[in-house]
Amino acid sequence: MRENAILQKMRAGGTSVGSWVGLDSSLSAEILAMAGFEWLMIDGEHGPITGDSVIHLITATRAAGAAPFFRVIWNEPALIQQALDFGVHGILVPMVNSVEDARAAAADAKYPPLGRRSRGGNRAPVAFGTDMGTYGPRANDETMLMVQIETVEGLEAADGIASVDGVDLLFTGPGDLALAMGEWPLNWAKASQRYKEALASIPRIAKKHGKFAGVLAYEPAFAKDCLNFGYQFVGYHADTALLLKAARAARAEVDA
Repeated sequence: MRENAILQKMRAGGTSVGSWVGLDSSLSAEILAMAGFEWLMIDGEHGPITGDSVIHLITATRAAGAAPFFRVIWNEPALIQQALDFGVHGILVPMVNSVEDARAAAADAKYPPLGRRSRGGNRAPVAFGTDMGTYGPRANDETMLMVQIETVEGLEAADGIASVDGVDLLFTGPGDLALAMGEWPLNWAKASQRYKEALASIPRIAKKHGKFAGVLAYEPAFAKDCLNFGYQFVGYHADTALLLKAARAARAEVDA
């Protein structure tokens, strides 16, 4: 059975850097993986990605040597269990604001006795290069449940959320958290000490409970500071943002 190399690396104290996939394009995913990103988060919440496209993106990501993850639209049983049945290495659940939210996500993301994930389907074990008899007993340890802390309520409940069995990683949603804290649009150079301390607190809380912390960054200084804060799962940029940035730079090269 294929192992979750990202989890192994973090468990050994390492840091893993990935990127975001918001385009319905397997080529986009392959390019990001070829560039050296270790994992890709396929964005089912904000990206225009639905149906068979998810399977194609997962396959392309894995074939190109990166680990596929998926952000579900919402904290709902059908969405969580279907995403895991697609064969991803883990899921990111948005807007987890309470211990109850975290428990609900964990129940749907983990097999019994830890949760209530339904056993069925062939895609997940095939994606991990094995059969259900092998995948089932190991899935709880090889797939990651990441819960997104992106509101003041979630921030205040982060310690309790991190204590929930089945939650593997606290993921800070920096944009929505900035919005919730009155710092929108997010500008890291001008961010308040209050906001920076909020971001710095998540890795400390996660580590206290033996969990990991993740974040998405769009600026080099922001990403470096997050690494210094103790984030081990760091997303940097997205295919959409990188394309726009490169396109603007290319256009500027031709002065016409």
